[in-house]
Amino acid sequence: MPSYRHIKKLTNFHMVCLRKILNIRWIEKVPDTEVQERAGLPSISALVRKAQLRWIGHVVRTPESRMPKKKLYLELKRHPEGQLKRFKDNLNASLKACSIPLYICEVLAADRSNYRLLTHMGVTYYETCRVTSAKEKRALRKSKFIHLYIYPTRMSQMSKDISSSNWNRLSFTDAPKGSIAEVVLSSLFLFLRFVLSSSISMDNQEEKEEYVFVTLRL
Repeated sequence: MPSYRHIKKLTNFHMVCLRKILNIRWIEKVPDTEVQERAGLPSISALVRKAQLRWIGHVVRTPESRMPKKKLYLELKRHPEGQLKRFKDNLNASLKACSIPLYICEVLAADRSNYRLLTHMGVTYYETCRVTSAKEKRALRKSKFIHLYIYPTRMSQMSKDISSSNWNRLSFTDAPKGSIAEVVLSSLFLFLRFVLSSSISMDNQEEKEEYVFVTLRL
């Protein structure tokens, strides 16, 4: 089986091609899982595991005298100083990831139609778990961000409000009282006060309505 480094390179190239075909720009911030859903294609890792499972069934159906089958079931000595991952270990990892027991794989390998259905269901299960896990990790990563929203107002007026410490015209969310977020937001407003106070004279000449959106990560 290709190493994680090779699969990662293939996955990156695959996603770049899909984004170009679907005309998805990087500024849209579309995750890879959604790109694959739009294209209706599985991931590279799922395709590799499916090919592995098909190869296992082919080897199991071969006669006992064939060299690949002898090597698959042969127990060799391992390095005493470290457990290097063998190709057989990668096959077992693929079976475990697809939730296919080894004995069921050996029994159903004789029937090609049933074994093809088994591998399809196993790869589908693996891809579903992978996509679900990626979405959960992304949601958890986004939950660590604090979003500060300031309603659209004139920059000069917002500068005056910050300078006069008039917080009634400013609205922010996700900042519980007495938490670290409140301390961080207070420091941020001090920074905005310093930056925006220097632009009052410029904004008085040409006032524009703008949105201010700041994302913090604790």
